[in-house]
Amino acid sequence: MHALSVDELREWLRKWGEGELAKFADDDAFVQTLREKTDGLPLFVRYLLDELREAAIQGRDVRRVLGRTPKGFEGYIREQVRQLAQVVRNEEGVRKLFALMTVAKGAMRQREVEELTGLSAWDFEGLPVSVMRWFSVGEEDGERTFAFTHP
Repeated sequence: MHALSVDELREWLRKWGEGELAKFADDDAFVQTLREKTDGLPLFVRYLLDELREAAIQGRDVRRVLGRTPKGFEGYIREQVRQLAQVVRNEEGVRKLFALMTVAKGAMRQREVEELTGLSAWDFEGLPVSVMRWFSVGEEDGERTFAFTHP
């Protein structure tokens, strides 16, 4: 997979979400910082744009969020894990969910995930956005399925 160019990053900013980030597409400094932080890696850009969009929706300073973002995907993931640890703390079921999804070869039915993690249907409904953003929730034969957002 190739790195996204500055022009491609501008296009992503214009089209992401409901237009919350479109105004930044013409901000050369913003786009250059986005490129430097992510090295143009599409997966990293995707996660970061989700985070920046959420910041815009919440009325937070999007430039500040981008500025605080670690450079490189490894640093970003390390920071995300640190933040998740604050939310998840000692919730063993959620930690098991992450571990399970790292070895699953595809989407798993919620019933299977419940059995393997000890989480209940109620637990799934209450998982915070900071946890759910890492998963793709689908449906198969009328049952919810879970997989990592990126295969």
